[in-house]
Amino acid sequence: MNEIITISEMNDLRVIASELSKSNLCPAHYKKPEDATFCVMSGREYGLSPILSMQSIVVIKGKMTMSADLIIALCRRNPEFAGMSITDTENSCTVTVKRKCSYGTDERTVCFTMDDAKKAGLLDKDNWKTYPKRMLKARATKWACQDLFPDVIGNIYTPEELDADTSHPSPIVPEYDIVDKVDMIALANTFKEIKDTLNFKVALVSSKKSEYMSSAELALKNKDMAVMTAIKDELDKLAQAPSHEPKKEIVQEIVQEQAEIPMPEPCIGEEIVALLQRLMTAGFNSAHASNSVNKHLGLTTTPENWQAITYGYTDKEKGEAYLKYLKGRETDLEKKAKAKADAVSSEKDDLLAQLDIAMKTMSDEQSQKIFDTVCEVYKNDGDEAGNTHVKSILDNLPKDEF
Repeated sequence: MNEIITISEMNDLRVIASELSKSNLCPAHYKKPEDATFCVMSGREYGLSPILSMQSIVVIKGKMTMSADLIIALCRRNPEFAGMSITDTENSCTVTVKRKCSYGTDERTVCFTMDDAKKAGLLDKDNWKTYPKRMLKARATKWACQDLFPDVIGNIYTPEELDADTSHPSPIVPEYDIVDKVDMIALANTFKEIKDTLNFKVALVSSKKSEYMSSAELALKNKDMAVMTAIKDELDKLAQAPSHEPKKEIVQEIVQEQAEIPMPEPCIGEEIVALLQRLMTAGFNSAHASNSVNKHLGLTTTPENWQAITYGYTDKEKGEAYLKYLKGRETDLEKKAKAKADAVSSEKDDLLAQLDIAMKTMSDEQSQKIFDTVCEVYKNDGDEAGNTHVKSILDNLPKDEF
């Protein structure tokens, strides 16, 4: 799922996750609201509902995992999925996955054997002794899907890869505890609330607004949740205080500011996230975006949380330089896409002209059959596939038919 997450949706997910974590049916490793929120937001990236996320994403040795069956389901749901075959024996499992692409169909075949498991030191594990065929299938399936659909499943693990005992019905409790870690999602969320309160809920002169905003930006930069919360609480009190008739000069300044600036300017982080989202339609994925903001902005993000963290980025000078770089990349991609489309279109015209000449030497029935097939390929699979099809027809024609 590549759509940008809004602060409002982030709030909704936090509330849902917090409520679900209170349930006796909630897995033990998601009893902390913070862990449940991270799980639900991670599941959202894969298009999973909150409950399915908490049931299907399991924490093992501090890493989030999905079953091989769920990974298959995510790949099957992708419109480019073109089929899958599994051949298993007592000693091996071979999985072939196919994906539609611009030149037809791409495929990956992975075979995992008991010899491979022995070399990896897996055969002494309880689950390998009890369910060897199931373990072979899980390994081969995950590797084949990850090779062909890395943009769909990302860098997720299966429980089998981390040597978890998947035959055990009870939930797996994480072997770690997070202490004094800043919840960047909550920090960015609180920053946005402060910004909204200053713009819409309290009547302050611009100098006072700037003072509050500067303090909030500094707290965001320093990842200081305590200061951020104190600023928000103070502004909330101002917003809820009994209304008194404001001073005339304050009213005039507020009216003038609202007339000159009807809407607040977007944060530089919002612009960066929006531009990266556009680039993701041209081949980028969450891993690319995370690596890019880490490299250029000095952030520490993952494919799962890069949007939330980048959203609150406030260094305007560095942010604008990064935006300029991204816009250059976007322009380059657009030029390449246009040049490729023009080349394909020109080649199409040339190939169809050659085919037209060749069909004049054929019978009406034969030429009509070729014409119908070519039209169908161009219509269903696009110009590149159509050009490839016409080339194969021309290559197989006797030379004297040209």
